Amino acid sequence: HVARIQPENLDALEKAGSCYARIAKWAEATSVYERATKLAPERADLFLEHGRALSGVARWEDAARTLRDSVRLKEDVAEAHKLLGRACAEHHENKEALTAYLRAVELEPGWADVHVSIAGAHEALGDDAAAVESYKTALRQLADDPSIHARVGHTLRRLKRLEESYDAFAKAVELAPSEPEPIYQLGLAGNLLARHEDARKNLKDAAHYRAQHSGTYKALGEACASLGKTEEAAAAYETAVSQEPAWAEGQVRLGNLYVALKKDKEATRAFEAALKSLPDEVKMLTALGGAYMRLADVEADEKVRAAGLEKAADVLERAVKLEPQDASVRLSLGVAQVKRK
Repeated sequence: HVARIQPENLDALEKAGSCYARIAKWAEATSVYERATKLAPERADLFLEHGRALSGVARWEDAARTLRDSVRLKEDVAEAHKLLGRACAEHHENKEALTAYLRAVELEPGWADVHVSIAGAHEALGDDAAAVESYKTALRQLADDPSIHARVGHTLRRLKRLEESYDAFAKAVELAPSEPEPIYQLGLAGNLLARHEDARKNLKDAAHYRAQHSGTYKALGEACASLGKTEEAAAAYETAVSQEPAWAEGQVRLGNLYVALKKDKEATRAFEAALKSLPDEVKMLTALGGAYMRLADVEADEKVRAAGLEKAADVLERAVKLEPQDASVRLSLGVAQVKRK
């Protein structure tokens, strides 16, 4: 109230800004500190608080500009460098963000959360190896934080250090056993290492906690198919495509599984769904043509049988046009044409 009545009263502005900041009224704090910095342009601490308030309303570029003034006026304040790093990172000035974060931990080596931010800046700059080391530094103090172990897992995966990645996700799951995301990631890691039985178990657990996640069922289908559990793989892919109908590759996988299970009616349904997005997929066209023919072979109604053979010939003719040198496709077309006669 005093700050509104006496806009030139620096002491009142400081107190008002502090009060607004304590209750997270950042827009009001921003207005107050903006006036304060004009009255005292030599005060680094006011620029720091103005930058903090600007960050609170996600005005990241303005925050970065204000915090640069703060560190220019007083370079050895770790909090100012930390906030500057965050503001720069938020508007993708990653090199400056990294420099600011590094200076912050130089001044305050015990700030584990800033080491996490440093790792994020390294990742944004494409230096995953440096990111891993920064995460490990953070973990010396935050060893029980599952989110950091999970981040390490992702970073190691990009580096193709798959065994280490698996171990990192396993630690995240140990620390957060009912969180679906790290369990899902551990399942993916298991598939990458061909530990499909472990992957199957973990992905089932992930699905229990998060049933509406198509990625879990995709990975579960892959694990089950690799283990020869065809029925289970088909069930997983059915759930995945029901949740993500546009996933044409999943429909192809599902169709192939149904062919293996000698369920040609289900196979044709899956292949036909995929055909809308993959009209030129020769292997799928060939499999679809074969399924049409097998269904026609067991059809008692002559008209239905003839229609099925016609559809088989049509898709196989398309496959031959796409791959005229493929002898197996030409042979399948020949069989369909003979049966049609």
